[in-house]
This record gives sequence, C-alpha cells and structure tokens, in this order.
Amino acid sequence: MNIIFDLDGTLINSSSGILRAVELAFDSCELEMQLPLNNELVGPPLTELLVKLSGTSDEVLISRLTAAFKSSYDSEGYKETSIFDGVENMLKSLKHQGFHLFIATNKRMLPTQKILELFNWSDLFDGVYALDLCKEASNKSDLISYVLKQHELDVHHSIYVGDTVPDKIAALANGLKFVMVSWGYEFQVEDGDEYVTSSSDLLRYLNRINS
Repeated sequence: MNIIFDLDGTLINSSSGILRAVELAFDSCELEMQLPLNNELVGPPLTELLVKLSGTSDEVLISRLTAAFKSSYDSEGYKETSIFDGVENMLKSLKHQGFHLFIATNKRMLPTQKILELFNWSDLFDGVYALDLCKEASNKSDLISYVLKQHELDVHHSIYVGDTVPDKIAALANGLKFVMVSWGYEFQVEDGDEYVTSSSDLLRYLNRINS
C-alpha cells in the first residue's frame, strides 16, 4: 500500500519556527501584519501566506518578505521543528511492514530536506515532493497527481494523510482515500469523514485498510 503524507501539521510541528521567521521578516521590512499570527496560518505555500498577512500582492514587497523569511527560517527557524507524539515510531513501523511512504507538501524543498536530515528520516520515504520544485504543479492537488504519475501508483491502493480541509479536497480530486489527523493546524471534519486522534490510531487504521 502507498501512503502519501502531508508534512506540516501531520508529521511535524513547525509552527513556532515558521511564525517566528514571519515575524522577523515583517520587522526587517518594517511592515505591519494585517492579521494576528497563529498556528492556523501554517500550511499554505509561503507566498500565499505572506500575501494574506501583508494584505497586498505587490510583487516587490512580497519578494522582500520572502527573502527575509527564507534567510531566517532556512538557517535557524527550521531547527525549532518537533515531531508529533508517536509519529516517528509509526513511520518506522509502516516502513518495516513494507508500506511505500511518500511526502507531498506545500513546504519548500530546502527546509523540508533539512528537517528530514535533522530527524534522520530521509531513508524512510520512497519519494519527497515539494510544491516549489514541481514545475508541473501549481497546487497540492496537482502535486499529488504528479506523485501518483511519477511512481505509477494505483489510487485504489493509495491514501493521502493530512490535517486540513484543503488536504482532503486535494486527495479527493485525485480519487484518493483520505484520512485526517486531529493534532494538526486545522481540524475540521464533516459527517462521513475519516479521522484519527493519535499516531497509534493512524497505524491501526492503515493496517486495517491494508488487510
């Protein structure tokens, strides 16, 4: 079975480093944020986040904010990342059992790779895909589609695991089964949605649907 994971809010908690880097970026550019910083802002692509917080899509301004954010987050901020309880053991168990593991994330590839190296996770995944380095994708749905095609994955034997409604929409758009984790940044479920409340529950769920 193939399991494609979201990263931020699903496997790792990177909110503190991201929010700190955002705050430093606005301070360095001497700009005021139009919204209060909170964990629910974490998840969308960086440009989308900065446009939302600045209240403008001015390319020069967003470019300055982006550069300031990257300078801070890619050097120090990513180191504040933590792993959600039980997630590492779950990933190792899935790998040991022969599941094929992938990541499809809005997070940029550079900090994604640094975080995987920080936790010695690089060998756990058959493929890691980030939106900023996938020319064929402009959103999460496109990115998942690219992963499926690249690895010739059967959608009937694949699942996407995420923590947000956009994750669910992206999975369903590709004909994938979706399960939401409750410990992320935007836990919202509707009747009939599949969700889990702990990494051990997720492991049991994945083993059950694989049997």
